[in-house]
Formats: sequence, C-alpha cells, structure tokens
Amino acid sequence: MTWPAAADRSGIGSTRLVLAATLVVPLLLLVAGCLSYRAAYRAATAAAQQAVAVAADNTTKVLDAHWLVAARIADLLGTMRDDRIRAAEKTLHDRMAQQIAAMPEVAAAWVIDRNGRELVSARVYPVNSALDQSGRDDFRALHDPAAAPFIWVLRARRLDDGEFAPYVTISLRRPARDGQFDGIIVVAVSGDYFASFYNALIDRDGYSAALARSDGVILERYPPAAGPPAPLLPDPLTVQAIAQEPQAGITANGTPFDGAGRIVAIKRVANYPVYVTFERSKASIFTAWLRSITGYAAIALPAALGLIAAGFFAYRHARRAQFALAQARKAFAGRAALEARLDRARRLEAVGLLAAGVAKELSDAVSKADNDRAAAMTRRLLALARYDALKPRPLDLNEVIVGLLELRWPSGDCIISEAGLQADLWPVRVDPDQFAAVLLNFAFHPVTAKDNRLIVETGNCPLGAGAVDRVPPGDYVGVVLETAGGDKGDGERPNLSSAQAFAAQSGGYCVVDGTRRAVRAKLYLPRYLATREGLHDRPPQDHHHEGGRLGVAA
Repeated sequence: MTWPAAADRSGIGSTRLVLAATLVVPLLLLVAGCLSYRAAYRAATAAAQQAVAVAADNTTKVLDAHWLVAARIADLLGTMRDDRIRAAEKTLHDRMAQQIAAMPEVAAAWVIDRNGRELVSARVYPVNSALDQSGRDDFRALHDPAAAPFIWVLRARRLDDGEFAPYVTISLRRPARDGQFDGIIVVAVSGDYFASFYNALIDRDGYSAALARSDGVILERYPPAAGPPAPLLPDPLTVQAIAQEPQAGITANGTPFDGAGRIVAIKRVANYPVYVTFERSKASIFTAWLRSITGYAAIALPAALGLIAAGFFAYRHARRAQFALAQARKAFAGRAALEARLDRARRLEAVGLLAAGVAKELSDAVSKADNDRAAAMTRRLLALARYDALKPRPLDLNEVIVGLLELRWPSGDCIISEAGLQADLWPVRVDPDQFAAVLLNFAFHPVTAKDNRLIVETGNCPLGAGAVDRVPPGDYVGVVLETAGGDKGDGERPNLSSAQAFAAQSGGYCVVDGTRRAVRAKLYLPRYLATREGLHDRPPQDHHHEGGRLGVAA
C-alpha cells in the first residue's frame, strides 16, 4: 500500500497548488486595479496640462488685444495736459468709442489723472470727475515706473441694468513729459467673455479653472463659487506650483478620500503678471475610475469568489477520494502500459502505410524508365514531410526544374505544364531537395494534378526600394509557382506553408497572391555572390513557353 499513499499525497499536493492559485486571483485583480488607477491619474494630469495650455493661449490673445486698445488710447492722448483733455472730452470720447466699437467684449475704457479723478471715458459722457479712484490697486501699483501692465478682476455695476458683474481689467501707466506718473489708462473686459470660454473647457465634473496673480491670489474662478464673492486670498497649492515652475507646471496634494485632494496645473500668460490654473479633484478622478471598472468588477469578483469556492470543494473532494484514486491508478497501471505500446505500434503502422502509398502513387505516375527519378521524388517527398535542418549549397535552380520536367503523368503529360526559365540565371545557396519538395507539393496537389496546370518561371530580380511590398532591395532570383485550372474551393488550395518555410529558412521571401481560379507563390531567394565554381555548368535550356508573362525577370 506504499505506492497508493504516495500517489494520494501527490494528488492532494496538486489540489493545494490549485487552491493557492485561486487565492492569488484576488491579489492579481487588486494589482490590476492599482495599475488601472495610476493610468487614469496620469491621463487626468495630462488632460489638465493640455487644458491649461489652451486656456493660457486664449487668455494671452485676449489680453494682447486689449493691451493694444489701451496703447492706442495712450497714443491718442499723447502728452496732453489734463485741462486740455477735459476741454476736448466729447471729441476724445467719440474717438475712444470708435476704438472699441468692433470689440463688444470690451465693457469700458477710461482714463484717470494723477490725482485719481476720471478724465475721459469711451462709454460714458460726461464722466463723473468727482469720483475719487486713487485707492484702486492698479492706480497705486502703477506709480512705479518699472511696473508691468496691471491685471485685475473686480465686480462693478453694469451700465445697462445696474447689476454687479465681474470684469477683467488691464491697466497701463500714463507718463507725463518728464516721465513722472500722470495717471492710468484702464480697459475692462466683460467677465462673461472669459466665462464662456473657460466653462466650455471644463464641461466635466470635478474640473475648475481660475485666473491668479503671480503671488497665488485667485482673481476669478470658473465656474464661480456660489454665494457672495469671497475675499481675494492666495491659494496655497497655486503658490506651491508657481514656486516650483515659474512658467508652467503641475502639483498635487491630498488623497481621493480626504475631500481636499486635487491636482493643479498652472501656466503663465505670456509676460503678464497673471497665471491660468486648471485643476481637478482627486475624488472625481477616483469616481470616474470606479465607473470605468464597474463592469469588469461585476464579472471578475464573482468569478474569483467562485474559483476560490471551487478550489476548496476540490480539495475536500480529493481528500475523500484519495484512497479510491490510488486503487484505480494501481488497477489500471498495467492496462495503460499495454495500451500505450499498442498505440505506438498503430502509429508506426500508419506511417509505414503512408510512405508506401506515396511511393506507389509516384511509381504509377511515371514511366518505367523513370524509376530512378521516382525514387528521387520519393526521397524529396519524404524530405517535405520531415523537419530536418537544411543542407544548402550553391545551386542553379533551373537544373532542379529541368530534372522535374522529365517526369510524366499517367497521361503522358509533363507534371510542369509551362516553364519559363531565364538563361544565365544567378546562383543561389539553398537545399536542392527541399526546393524540389516545394515544387512537388504544388505538382501533386489533387487540383493541380487533375487539371494538369502547374506553371513555373524563373528570373533574375534586381529589386529597388519599394519594388515589392515587404521585400527589401537587393539582388534576388525569382521563382513563380502558379496553379491554374477549374474553380477552387477555399479548402482546395495548395498548402503554401512549405514554400513559405523554405523561403524563410533560405534567407528569402515568399509573396502569395491569386484568385479563385489560380494560386501564385513568388519566391525571392538571395543571389549567391560567390563564384559559380561547384555548379553543374550546362548550356541554358529554353523551356520558356510564355516568357516574362509574370514579370519575374529583371
């Protein structure tokens, strides 16, 4: 009883391995899920960087256009003194209105003097010169001669309905003749213009965009937050992103589960002291990822649980049946050995009958005077059935073909119905028996034999780049094998694997094409560049029935 016990332990061990494998499946699912989430996270960061680049380019174009409006107003005023500007207010108002007539997104444009009083406006006439605007951030900042154009976002009443609305302003310093501060020029763009673009760019949940100063203060957010406007404060993550990459970059904080985790991509708007930010919450990335894998999880998790249950069941069943299995193995061990020996004998008998049948068919297919060639043909057919290593040597392929031209069908016709052999064919280095076997594979196919239509052509083929698809340029010897005859079914085409394998093992290429009534294989074998010594030189024999019809020769 020693042998059954050992066999039983082996079976139990295999079942344990299966059970262990079932426990690995959930771990693999977990790893696959982690990799999938990482891919989703990378895709989200790439999308944020792409979106912020698009938004920055659009914002740059808008600010450039409205900076140009401010510059034209500056040119219009020149170095005029404030009293002259007030005296010509109506004329200047009209000309400034013309400047912005073709720009409906410009809500207003006006000039403030050095004391903070409004001088002239493109939208309002006459201006309220009693209104003190000296406390504006842009007015104070532009006292500095080195100050850049000042970008700001404010909320002011609309002229048409008096409701408060956001406006993006760009302000330029207006110098006097001596270079001293002489006031500012302000151009205000409707915040709705920016909102329409940014909201179209962030049409998915979890995304938001913003305009921020270089100190990280958020000037405007899209979509806007509900409720009254929040105080202008710096955003810590935006400050961090600007500090890391002053021109463009991305940073992140938190996790998908703390409610505050997010990624923020930033890009500076040309040379203006303002940034565009584009951000997405990590929770939204995680939620979108969960939605994407829900279908897979609904299938994979029950399958994994079922596999684990099946493993436990198989283990218990193996323990219960171990003695019975051991007895069965012992009882049938002798019978299995006898059946294996019988099976081997039957297979050897089948191989012998196959070889004998092939030899008989070849003997019947050729004349008595061709017995030697029939024997050679038998050897080549057997070579076709084997997978021995090739034995290549320098060779003139025409010689092998000419040898087969003498073999006949029982009707007396040649097995090759048409042959176009180029004289002075370049040598190749191949196994002659395997090449003959490829030809015989075509010749002895039932359809080819029935219709007696095997066409063989050879030719020298110097190929340039792109001359033949998937064949690199070089010097080749081309061989065309074509079967032609009656209508063929899909299952009646000659087996092309021998031709393709022969070409590949000989360092060449096989190109197959054809129609329902013909199959054509074109072999391109590399030209052998050594001398022709060792080749069986003989005068070229012209068996060219339809020379050049297939275009193999150069």
